[in-house]
Amino acid sequence: MLGIVHAENIEVSAEVYDVSLSIDMPEGPDGSLEFGTINVQDKVKKVLSLKNKGIYNIEYSFTLKGAGPRMRDLVSHFSIEPQSGMLVASQPGVNVEILFHPTTEILLKSKPILYCQVKDARSGEGGQIVANIPVRVSAKAVYSKYSIQPASPIDFGAIVKGTKKTQTVMLENKGMLSFKFRILQAPKDAPALERESSKQGESALLAPKHSVGRKSSTVTQGHLSLGMFTVSPCSGSIAPWGQQKITVECFAEQEGTCEEHIYFDITSRDPMDNPLGIPFTLTAESCLPALVEDVTLIFEEYPICSSTDLSRKLRSVKGNGLFIRDENKFIFNKVAVGQQAEAHFKIYSASSLSCDVVLSIKPLPGEDKSPINNIFKLHPVKMSVSGSSYAVATVTFTPQEERNYDCTFKASLVIPKR
Repeated sequence: MLGIVHAENIEVSAEVYDVSLSIDMPEGPDGSLEFGTINVQDKVKKVLSLKNKGIYNIEYSFTLKGAGPRMRDLVSHFSIEPQSGMLVASQPGVNVEILFHPTTEILLKSKPILYCQVKDARSGEGGQIVANIPVRVSAKAVYSKYSIQPASPIDFGAIVKGTKKTQTVMLENKGMLSFKFRILQAPKDAPALERESSKQGESALLAPKHSVGRKSSTVTQGHLSLGMFTVSPCSGSIAPWGQQKITVECFAEQEGTCEEHIYFDITSRDPMDNPLGIPFTLTAESCLPALVEDVTLIFEEYPICSSTDLSRKLRSVKGNGLFIRDENKFIFNKVAVGQQAEAHFKIYSASSLSCDVVLSIKPLPGEDKSPINNIFKLHPVKMSVSGSSYAVATVTFTPQEERNYDCTFKASLVIPKR
């Protein structure tokens, strides 16, 4: 029987250690890395402080991972510097900069899109991954939102030459961030720019058109002057949900129509929203009130003849009146004593302005008024004629005896005060 021949004690020792990485970052209310709300194309930087609290060196590496089908292209919105590196044990930490530079509108609300991968530096090339730490991120990027009321165009209509008229445009900020605005005149090469934008499927500025002489625009102390128009203010800043009243004043100097094209440039708006500027049109017509003197319109209900042809016309005319052009005379024809005849004269406005007219019937110069009393009557004695339209004056003739009666019919234009 054999016993124990030899015995030896083997000492076994093992080291247990833990990888300890501290990440210090500016946190939002929900504990995420908070970038806040910024405009698209703006930038904001946050700094993460990494410190190795273990006893051995470790390696770190940051990656971005989408938190949904719409979050795949995160690299275009974020950049990391340095993206990877070595953390030496018991040495000061390393600052990692995370830059948020959105290229489109985006909303992240406590999304785990940033991952810090930790490796044991002692395990050689490739390293053994010992942790993959998610960092939740909150960020929002928006375009400027706005409204312009009333919508283009603003038509001042017909304005009496030498007078002024004012209208108001309200520019409102409907977004979450402030924006700046400028109001400029459309450039002279607007047709070429319009074609360029049309290729992109966008609306563009229109070329200025005038029937009066074109004047160059001037900008002085916040006022933009072009043609008949002065716009103010032509620049400024509007806070979220704030408003800016834009005053457009039209001074009707030279007679004629004026059409000017301006555009609004609003910072940080969607680049697909009128990339050349938001077009806006101003139109007005400067004119003086006037009455049409064309007898064919005034007496269009009646035959018109010359004095040489009067006898023949009087025999053939069927109505109760006709107009003699060369004598500027209207004749009531074939009216019996005691009967009443009516004549209707159309008073036309010769411009786009409405005008006030005073009508009268008077005896011929040097004659007594009494013979026409109660013979001729006029209605109305005052009228307002709409622009480019007409109103009707009615003259009644009631002869009291068989004789000739003469009077003067007059339509007088009331010139408005400037």
